Amino acid sequence: MSRLVRFLSVGVGLQIVALAALLASTTVKGGPATGELGSRTAPPGVQIPVTLEAGAEIARAAADAWSPGTRLVAAHGLYRWPLPETGAPETVPAKGWLVYTFARGTASLSVWVDPGSGVVFSQRGASFVPGLGRAGLQTTYPISSSIALLAAERIGGTTYRAACPSQRTRSNLALTTATDGEPWWVVTYGPDDSPDAGDIRIVFDANSGNVVSTRIDSPPCS
Repeated sequence: MSRLVRFLSVGVGLQIVALAALLASTTVKGGPATGELGSRTAPPGVQIPVTLEAGAEIARAAADAWSPGTRLVAAHGLYRWPLPETGAPETVPAKGWLVYTFARGTASLSVWVDPGSGVVFSQRGASFVPGLGRAGLQTTYPISSSIALLAAERIGGTTYRAACPSQRTRSNLALTTATDGEPWWVVTYGPDDSPDAGDIRIVFDANSGNVVSTRIDSPPCS
């Protein structure tokens, strides 16, 4: 891990597409109905926990059933960690969810995958702003999502969670791109009742493993 993750003091601005603020719920023509799907059988041979990379392939099958030829425009995961023990964790938890958004024209489909089983448990159609994520995302890079998550734990996530173990059980991971097109893993932490607070935000270059930027703040427990 230490060989792959190298610290840089680089003042680079992050351009994150805030899809959640731009997607308005609506009905999308074609493909499966939106909403809860109930139980589905996981793909054979799926490794548990399902990584963000592997989950993209599972979600792609659902997107292709909705409309072949869609492009992946957003991928992120929420991870629920066990109570901190001695030292940082060595594996990524199987609890949480993975979310992928695929677009076609002015419509999109978001697909939720359970990392503990590989099952697609929900999907929802929405309107989409043409031009966002035009090139589409890929999810496989030299630095994996698991390496980014575990490195963030060592940099400050484990200490942050251990300070308020009953109130800080989550981390969030998003795949985005810099203004020059470089892929970045963005890991954030916040209290469970305000997960978007972003008390910790660590950005990794997905190609090199360099830490592009860090922000670590650990306010008192409420």
